[in-house]
Formats: sequence, structure tokens, C-alpha cells
Amino acid sequence: KDEFVLVWGASSAVGSYATQIAAAAGYTVVAVAGAKNHEYVKSLGAAHVFDYRSESVVDDIRKATGGKLRYAVDVAGGEENVTRIANSLTTDEKTPTIISEVADGRPKDPPKNLTVKGAMLGTKPDDEAGFQWIKQAYKWSDAALATGKIKPNNVRSLEGGLGGIVAGLELLAAHKVSAEKLVVRIQ
Repeated sequence: KDEFVLVWGASSAVGSYATQIAAAAGYTVVAVAGAKNHEYVKSLGAAHVFDYRSESVVDDIRKATGGKLRYAVDVAGGEENVTRIANSLTTDEKTPTIISEVADGRPKDPPKNLTVKGAMLGTKPDDEAGFQWIKQAYKWSDAALATGKIKPNNVRSLEGGLGGIVAGLELLAAHKVSAEKLVVRIQ
């Protein structure tokens, strides 16, 4: 496809899957992640990766997409991020869409051609077609994982059973978790 998808938060657990699924579907993936994770995100299928800390990230995205970006997946959340995503999208008459995995972000002064849709995992689809789509997506993802078409997340196992949850929350609060999923095994 000659179509772009922006994944903001591409090195996160959900972002890494979004990057791989979009690439497998034939989209050109434009990703935003911390600089230390750029090579990892490229290995997942992103064609372009930009640092979310960069002052020029919006301009960089617009330049890489030729101003034709219509779709974005936001897994980082927050008004600042979603506003930068909205400013990265095309301003033509077609309707760009942000699919937001988090519920706490709405852009400041959104353009008129913008639709923001929440996409929380585990929510009930609106209709039978949505239910069938989710069913097919799970079937596809199971097969893609089994065949290696998409890679599972990097995992860091935490010791201590349920007590490891506190350690995991402390790591998250200290911003010491990046490009990996924390797993606590109940013993």
C-alpha cells in the first residue's frame, strides 16, 4: 500500500505489536520512540523512526510522509502527544483518524478533518461486523506469532511472585522500563 501509519510509542508493548501488524498489512510505518530504541523499532518493520523528544518531530514526520499521513495509533497518551500527532496528519479533505489505545488524550485545537477514536483493548465491539473483525484479528495474530511473522515482546521477568508487582511499579515510575514487557510470575 502507498499509505502511511504513524505509531506513537512504537517501542512499548502495544506499540511494538501495532508496528508489526501495520507493516505486515502493507502500510509504511512511521514510528516515534526514544532514540535508544530506534534500531529495535526498525527491526519490527518501521520504515522511519523519530525521537519523541525532538523539537522537530512533527516536521520530520510531515517531511517523511510528504504531508500525506492519514492514520495514527497513539499508545503513549496525553494531550501533548496527541496534539503533536494531530499536527503530523495531512490537512487535505480526506479524514485522518487517530486510533487511541489510551483514554486520556484529546488534541488541543484539532483540525476540522480529524476524527479521534478510542480503541481500548477488551472493549465490546459496537456491532457484529466489529466482533467478526476482532475474531479474525485474534486468529491472524495467533498464526503470525506461531510462524514468526510477528515477534513477541521482549520480556523481563520479575522475581518475588505477587511481591514483584511493587518492584515493577517502581521501575515504571522511575522510567526504567523501555522496549520490554514486565512479567510477574505467581508462584
